[in-house]
Formats: sequence, structure tokens, C-alpha cells
Amino acid sequence: MILRQLQKPAYQIYRQADHNFFQMPSEQAMAICTDLRSHGLHVHHPFPVILGKHSIELFPDTDVKAVQVLLDAWVASQAPPAAPAPKVDPKRSRMSMFGDG
Repeated sequence: MILRQLQKPAYQIYRQADHNFFQMPSEQAMAICTDLRSHGLHVHHPFPVILGKHSIELFPDTDVKAVQVLLDAWVASQAPPAAPAPKVDPKRSRMSMFGDG
């Protein structure tokens, strides 16, 4: 039997008492906060929690599932593009590259 590991979302929403929040790198916090607000979601201003990390708290009436969907989409849009395959010159063989020819 093969076991699959479930991937946790890159930014996971946590619940503590009656507060929902998530943490993210400081340099992205304001941008994602603005993006969530542009989608009509109510979030507090980001605040630092540890060096290099900010926390964004959701208002009580905010749809947590909608926020998670937008966070997942944000992460997907921020992923670096795949590196192109290296070009191979068919005129150059392995031997000629190393002077063995």
C-alpha cells in the first residue's frame, strides 16, 4: 500500500479562541492583504509577529474557505516559472566538447 502525504496549504489559516489568522513573509503581507480586500474580504492590517513574518487576522464575518482559496491562488501565481530545457547544439558531440575527438 502506498501512502500519500497530504500537502498543507502554503499559507494555512489558524484558529485561536475566536480569532482566525494566517502568517506569511513580511515582504508579501501588505500585497496579499490588499488583494484579499479587493475581493471584498475583511481582514485586519498585517502586523509583525517574529522577524520576517507578519500575521493577518480575519474579521469574524470573513469567509475562511474563500480566504484559503484566494491564498492558494496567490501562492500558485507567485510560483517561479519552470526553467527552460537547455539547448543542445547537434553539431557538438560529447567528445568534441571535451577535446577527445
